[in-house]
Amino acid sequence: MVIIGFQAARGTTSHFNVGTRFDGLLFIVMGVAILVQTFSTIAVAVALWRHEFSDHALGWALRLGMIITIVGGLSGGLMTRPTSQQLDAARAGERITIAGAHTVGAPDGGPGLRGTGWSTQHGDLRVPHFVGLHALQLLPIVALVLARRKVSDLVRVRLTSIAAASYISLFGILLTQALRGQSVLAPDGLTLTLFGVWVVGSSSGTRLRSSFSVPSTSLTAVAA
Repeated sequence: MVIIGFQAARGTTSHFNVGTRFDGLLFIVMGVAILVQTFSTIAVAVALWRHEFSDHALGWALRLGMIITIVGGLSGGLMTRPTSQQLDAARAGERITIAGAHTVGAPDGGPGLRGTGWSTQHGDLRVPHFVGLHALQLLPIVALVLARRKVSDLVRVRLTSIAAASYISLFGILLTQALRGQSVLAPDGLTLTLFGVWVVGSSSGTRLRSSFSVPSTSLTAVAA
């Protein structure tokens, strides 16, 4: 965060910036910091899977949310790959000032959504990256909202699991869309079909599991 703010104050970019040795060094430091954070997150995920929660639904929300967050974080590595244009320039002996990109199908910096900057004309890997990273916040919220609505523990666990499956499916659809060079605002027939299947599958699973009920003695047995 310090490097991002520092580079912004200098009037330049932080990500993918290798225009000077100093800029390249800062980008490398950012990459190392991200790796350290990622490995730390994996360690937290292992601890979550080994810990026994009294609130089973919240426990599963944290475990599954952390796993999806790690996957979403790792998807950022796709942005660090040099584009074909950058590789061609390097082979031609030109000096590369930018290594990597978040836009697929065009250079970075084109028209974007207000607030996020996500490309409105081409694929943008920041979209699935953002969605994946925030599973750790949204899935526990689902578990807590269900608790406030007095939903039984077993049904909360099942609905939380369905929410996690729905969330990772949405991430996969958005990642596929971005890699195909397609803007999130301009889905084609295939993407719309995938979204349709996602909506039907998520809603059907939710209705099926929310209508499921078992005696409290069974809940105790399952929890044990």
